[in-house]
Amino acid sequence: MPPARSVAASALLALAACEPHTRDTTPDAAPSAPAPVVSAAPPASNPSSPDHGRCRIVAGEGTITPSSDPTTWLAPGAGTSFVVRITETGRELRFVGPGDVRPCFDDVVVVASGTVVAMPSGGESPGDGQWLATPCGTFRWIAGAHKITVGTNECVAQTTTGTLFFTPAVGTTVAPDASALDGGVLGRAALGADGAWRLDARSAVRVKGRLPFPSAPAVAEATQACRDAEHREARLAERIRGLDGGSLASVGDLTAQHVGARRAARSACVVPVARAAGAAYAKSSERGADAGRGAAAIGR
Repeated sequence: MPPARSVAASALLALAACEPHTRDTTPDAAPSAPAPVVSAAPPASNPSSPDHGRCRIVAGEGTITPSSDPTTWLAPGAGTSFVVRITETGRELRFVGPGDVRPCFDDVVVVASGTVVAMPSGGESPGDGQWLATPCGTFRWIAGAHKITVGTNECVAQTTTGTLFFTPAVGTTVAPDASALDGGVLGRAALGADGAWRLDARSAVRVKGRLPFPSAPAVAEATQACRDAEHREARLAERIRGLDGGSLASVGDLTAQHVGARRAARSACVVPVARAAGAAYAKSSERGADAGRGAAAIGR
C-alpha cells in the first residue's frame, strides 16, 4: 500500500496544474434515493480496449469510449455511463453521469460527483481490496455489489451483497437510511471503534456535509484533516524508532497503532482531492491556489 502522502500530494499537484473540466450538467445538491445496485445493462463491452496500466475502459457511450484514458479526469454526461475493468483483479466498476471521476489514479478510484456501481467479479479475493475516494470520505471493499452516489453536499451508499467499509470525512454526519433501499430487509450498518462504518448486505447510509463539498472552505477543512492525520502517523513512527531495545509487546502495540494511523491518513488525504475536483470548485478562482497549498501541506 503506498504512503498516504504520495497519493494525495501527487493528485493535488495534478489538480493545480490542469485546466478545469466541463460536463453536460452538475448534480443536484442532494442526490435522490438511488435505484438498486443491479441496474440496467451497461453498454456493450470492447475486450480489445487499450490497457492503461492498472485499468481500462471496456464499455462506454457518449464522449467516453473504450479508447478514452481512465487515468485522467472524465466527465460522463447525463444519462450516459461507462465501465472500467481493474487489470489486477478483474473487478468492474460502472460510472453513471452526470459526474466527474478519475477511475484509475494509482490504486484509488476518485469520484468527485456522480454514481459508481461496483459489480461482483471472479477476480475478487482477500487482499485485493478496492479503495474509492469521495468528498464524503473513503470506501473500501473486497467483494460484493455496492453503489455510491455523490452530490454537492450529500452522498448515499448502499450494498446489495458483500460488505462495504466507509471512513467518513471531516465535516460530515452519517446515518443509516432505509429509504435508500428499494424494498427488502434492511441489513446492519454499524459504526466501529476505529471510526469506520461497516455496511453489510442490504444496508445503506446517507452522508451529509456541513459545507458544500466543491467549495474553498470544504477543501481547506479536508486538507487540514489530512495534515493532522499525517502528523499523527509521523509521531507514532518516531515513537517506534525510539524503542530501540524495548519490549516486543511495546513495539507490537505501537506498530498496530501505526498501521491504523497510516490507513487513517490515507483516507483523510484523498478526500481533498475529490473535493477540489468538483465541477463548481474547479471553475472557481481559488482552485489552483488552494490545491497548491494543500499539496505542500500533504507533502511534509
